[in-house]
Amino acid sequence: MEQEKYGVVVFGAGKIGRVVAQFFASHDAYCVSLVDINRDALARASKDFPQITTISIAEGNVLEYERALQQADVAFSCLPFDANPLIATAAKRVGAHYVDLTEDIESTAAVMQIYGDTNLVAIPQCGLAPGLINILGVHVMGKLDEVETLEMKVGALSQHPSNDLDYHITWSVHGLINEYIKPGTALRDGEIVSTTPLEELRHVIVNGREYESFNTSGGVADLPQRCKGKVKNMDYQTIRYRGHRDSLKLLLETLGFKHDSHKLEERFEQYLGTTDQDVVVIHVKAAGKKDGKYHVETIGQHIYPQQINGIHRTAIAITTAGTACGVVELLRQGNIGQRGGVLSQADIPYDKLLETPFLDAYRKQIT
Repeated sequence: MEQEKYGVVVFGAGKIGRVVAQFFASHDAYCVSLVDINRDALARASKDFPQITTISIAEGNVLEYERALQQADVAFSCLPFDANPLIATAAKRVGAHYVDLTEDIESTAAVMQIYGDTNLVAIPQCGLAPGLINILGVHVMGKLDEVETLEMKVGALSQHPSNDLDYHITWSVHGLINEYIKPGTALRDGEIVSTTPLEELRHVIVNGREYESFNTSGGVADLPQRCKGKVKNMDYQTIRYRGHRDSLKLLLETLGFKHDSHKLEERFEQYLGTTDQDVVVIHVKAAGKKDGKYHVETIGQHIYPQQINGIHRTAIAITTAGTACGVVELLRQGNIGQRGGVLSQADIPYDKLLETPFLDAYRKQIT
């Protein structure tokens, strides 16, 4: 008897949304639908993937989302973060689990409240950062007997930057600017604190290559809350080519674009250009005690684009869509979420995640 397919409804046919839908459509265990208000985007996403059901909606509201979710096991939001609470509300009403990729703290808090009293599962923030970086952070901490400090850093960069910011667009500009202007969260001397974006500039070396890193919002997920009382210091920073932070401060603070972020989004879209020749830089460092001695555990990774089933997939797609689809696969298999409620990235086992087919392209580059 053929096993019933697992129904996933993906909201948003943009850069990452279409890759998520295509990843699911490439595996027989899934029945995938893709929802958007843009018919052209839906057509592009489903080209060469006839197994994707496309659903065009007139506008984004709870009733439209509910109709799209009637046969869903999981609602997967790849829309801008401000739409996530509405999708989560619709998903809960129809009895579906919920997953998103956002780094936004406020929308995540809203999703957590929606799914806080249910046997259904919500897994917000499960892309790259937040997401994979936090799963890696917990994995690295597990190598120590006592953890004093955890530093997590990620950069989604161009391999060949050619402008004064040394940056080209590889993912959502809306989410990018949000990271640059919103405060973050960290542990300092055992206390949860708010961090100022673009501050605490550091020099970081990953596999012999030099970068800078600085505070941004969201990438730490809920690890400070989960690890309070166990870890003294913990933070997340964004990696960039050196000099990028100072240019951002000029734009956001001196020229005041932090008060008009939509205009800065327009400028970035207009002048920075996109690239498919990207690289994702990952750096995790945990310091503490092992066998009674001070010990440091470090992971440094450079992830590059790859051909997957004959299609060029960017590094940001491999790490973001791959991780999130892998988390859904663990949910489908019953490896996580047995008790319902909101899952943290700390609840996702790194070793089992790596075993899912969606992380094949990532795993090949780190082993």
